[in-house]
Amino acid sequence: MNQSADPYSSYTLEMACQGPTGCVRSELAAVNVDAVRDSAVDIDTVCVGGDGCGRNRRLDGWNWNDWNEQRMIYASATERVGMNQHRGAIIVGGSSGIGEALARRLAADGYEIGLAARRTDRMRRIGKELPTKSYVATMDVSDTEDAREGFCELADAMSSVDVVVISSGVAHVNHDLEWGPERETIDVNVRGFTAIATAAMQYFEHHSDQVSETDGHLVGISSVAAHFGTGGVQAYNASKAYVSTYLEGLRSRQADSDTNVTITTVEPGFVDTDLSLGGFWESSPETAADRIARAIYKKRNHAYVTRRWRLIAWFLDLVPERLLRRLF
Repeated sequence: MNQSADPYSSYTLEMACQGPTGCVRSELAAVNVDAVRDSAVDIDTVCVGGDGCGRNRRLDGWNWNDWNEQRMIYASATERVGMNQHRGAIIVGGSSGIGEALARRLAADGYEIGLAARRTDRMRRIGKELPTKSYVATMDVSDTEDAREGFCELADAMSSVDVVVISSGVAHVNHDLEWGPERETIDVNVRGFTAIATAAMQYFEHHSDQVSETDGHLVGISSVAAHFGTGGVQAYNASKAYVSTYLEGLRSRQADSDTNVTITTVEPGFVDTDLSLGGFWESSPETAADRIARAIYKKRNHAYVTRRWRLIAWFLDLVPERLLRRLF
């Protein structure tokens, strides 16, 4: 990657250009940091196509202002100096909670960060605060086709994607079984999760020569709630059971695969986020991020946040349902 003598005055952002397998980088464009600090950057010289990377399309030119109507990917002005090997992580749902805390933790460890969520302004602010280069992609995972396309654009724009974390999710208390909250939970936690998980796996499998050590790492944020059903939050618990089981299925699929993608299921207990209903053993997002980062570095198949929640998960799996109904 070409850089000026002063890495904090300007930098080079790699543009994506269609290749035989899609998502192959070949064009470069210089970006002025002073303009970037106050402006949204649309990566409009993007050509997406090929295996698993959405529709073929070509956008021409730079657009600095009309970012509400275009997919926006913003590159932060700060970049860690002296990194010989770029490591990159995409965090879907990175605008708050566990996703935001994990973005800060991985950036502190040297990762370039791609943030994807709906709240663009919030992600831009987070990106400016990170010590490494960051990218922002406005994305609503419930719009699955657009989310997959946006994921591929974001992956193309980054110099390396070694880790993909799916942290997006919603939770509703819905004792009256209104369809709207149940549908949103399914759209985000099930359909949206699957859309990004499959896009990430296809990206890793078709770019195994561009990641380090292994052929990529997919991390899915599930929940200890996956181990039992509770009235009022039945859709949320069921959606997390889907996430855990789906990731288990992907690990099984890897046994017959030529690639070596690590797949980690993270099951937090109570974490102090907007989704939390509160309870015992509640941890901070920063504590959760530390635990998840360790699981990433150790290439764990499964991690609980915090570790004591493993006991609760085991208990829930072993105790008869009739007894659980008396306890909860």
